Amino acid sequence: MEGSEYSAEMSSVGSGSYSVGPTSADSLVVRICSWNVAEVNPGKVEGRGLAEWLNPSGVVPSPGVVVIGLQELDMSAKALVQESTKKGGAWEDVLTRTLRNTGDYTLLDCKQLMGLGIYLFTASELVPFIHEVELCRTRTGFFNSFGNKGAVCVRFKYEQKSFCFINAHLAAHQSEVNRRNRDHDRIVNLSLFSTHPQNILSHDSVFWFGDLNYRLEMPRSAVVDSIGSPFKKDLVTKYDQLYSEMKAGNVFSGFTEPEITWDPTYKCVKGLRGGYSSKRSPAYCDRILYATCGGYPNGSMVKIGSKCVVCYTPCSLHEGQYRRSGLKCHSCIGKKSRASKRPPAPYRPSGYLPTTCLGYSDNPDLTMSDHRPIHGLFAVHGVHTS
Repeated sequence: MEGSEYSAEMSSVGSGSYSVGPTSADSLVVRICSWNVAEVNPGKVEGRGLAEWLNPSGVVPSPGVVVIGLQELDMSAKALVQESTKKGGAWEDVLTRTLRNTGDYTLLDCKQLMGLGIYLFTASELVPFIHEVELCRTRTGFFNSFGNKGAVCVRFKYEQKSFCFINAHLAAHQSEVNRRNRDHDRIVNLSLFSTHPQNILSHDSVFWFGDLNYRLEMPRSAVVDSIGSPFKKDLVTKYDQLYSEMKAGNVFSGFTEPEITWDPTYKCVKGLRGGYSSKRSPAYCDRILYATCGGYPNGSMVKIGSKCVVCYTPCSLHEGQYRRSGLKCHSCIGKKSRASKRPPAPYRPSGYLPTTCLGYSDNPDLTMSDHRPIHGLFAVHGVHTS
């Protein structure tokens, strides 16, 4: 735990460790739930352990905010065109009924972008303190025009502090690291809200989660052998693509992820607990990250002192923020690139609200998809103005 003020007792939920106990009176407890449902019918999931994923009984403190992100909820041709479908509405109904059976929660807003869905619930007693709820979405799928990949985002203000949640599904396949990185950059540059703060990374607290699709750089047989052995802890720190790309500063700069202690969440055999497909190597595709510091939150920024290859303007903390492609400043890119016409990702010298992870785990008993769901419980501190 981060400091004695937020100390808590430990218990077990799912396959990972979970912290339960007191948080400061100045905290907002947030639960993030993410699952690539592989187009499963929501009726087949309801009542079969769904509540334990959304808000398990006996875990305290109970969350004031619950944000649920789904991927591949509807990948039909109809969803490709309409983007909001009856299946998305069915998921909304099932999630609402299930969560309300665990406590007094209100659905504030939700959004579907083809296979992506995001659902914002809050404890009913907090509704009077939440305002400026808004949603946006960015497509990164076919020709950057379709929503088979992309992000749906929701933001709100709790009293005077702003929160943003990003549910993303990035490019698939083992070798497509650069495409995933480009998807990340596009989401950062194009996901804008209509009111201040506009940029998704400009908020006081930011969570980014979903099927990020980063894989493990090792043979399938070695991954399988490592699962259940003392070497499992090395899978992320030595072989995980996302861990390596973040460490190199290529994506999610300024973000952190709690320690992963469970087995890979993809590619699982449907209906079987602990089994993996023989056709794909297991991987930690499903992740939850949160912003922890200022600096350059967009991983596409280059080092200070670099110069634009067109106008030679130097890059500094408060001036030019340069995209990696061609090392052009935003003014010069703006003449040719649609993405660069948007405001650059902001610099936050003051950083983000301090956040304590109270738990980060999977839910291996929900076996209807080839992905296993994950969830995290977080206490965001310093949210009250008085």
